[in-house]
Amino acid sequence: MTLKIFKQTLLDRWKSIGLVAGLIFVFMAYYATVYPATAALDMSQSLGDILNSPAIKLLLGNLQVNNSFESFLSIKALVFIAWIATGFMAWLAAAFLSGEIDHKTIDLLLAQPLRRGNLVVARFAALAVTGVLLIAAALAGTILSVTALDIETSIPWLSCAMGYMAVLTVAFAAIALFVSAVLSDGRKAVLISLGLMIVMYFMETVGSIVDLLGPIRYLSIFHYARFNEILMTHNASLLDLAILLVIAALFVALATYVFRRRDINVA
Repeated sequence: MTLKIFKQTLLDRWKSIGLVAGLIFVFMAYYATVYPATAALDMSQSLGDILNSPAIKLLLGNLQVNNSFESFLSIKALVFIAWIATGFMAWLAAAFLSGEIDHKTIDLLLAQPLRRGNLVVARFAALAVTGVLLIAAALAGTILSVTALDIETSIPWLSCAMGYMAVLTVAFAAIALFVSAVLSDGRKAVLISLGLMIVMYFMETVGSIVDLLGPIRYLSIFHYARFNEILMTHNASLLDLAILLVIAALFVALATYVFRRRDINVA
């Protein structure tokens, strides 16, 4: 029954998932095609000056900048895709649990021979597959343009950075699912999850530019998937990856515990 719910969840949302994945693919493919023209202008110095402005640092944090494709990609595109992917996770997670209660359809699900814990696991599995699919679309679009235009870059390290983004997306999906398991209002669940995403993102950027606030970075999941650093230094931390996986497992366990114990009134 758990597998059936997992499959049905993906089937019910395949249009929206396919649309977002397709848009991400097209965006990344197009964005990569712009690089040869910008590289010819050698805008690294002016770009560095822009990134040193306080307002931009607040938005993007401390980033390594040069005229490479890796720098061009990580400054805007990867941050944008991370926001889109995690935001989409917040929307889906809210619909998967609190949205079912809000629309009074949860009783139809629980009337089946299915434990509440298994429902949470099935929903999370669908979220995880969706998150990986979105980032795979971003990677495919990028590789398509890189190959077609013969752009010099390291595809293995590009894949590594995107892999960390996928795990980040899955970890945030677990957090959003926990919020959804606690609340009965789908709209509140979406807003709270998006609020958490924004707060954690700026905890990372602010912590990276204000030494006194540096420790707050460790409370943000974005700290453990630093795409710019991975691409620019060709170095990835397995500890960061493990932390993201632990966060995902922890919040799925919390969501399961809370959802199993809460009273659900759909009257």
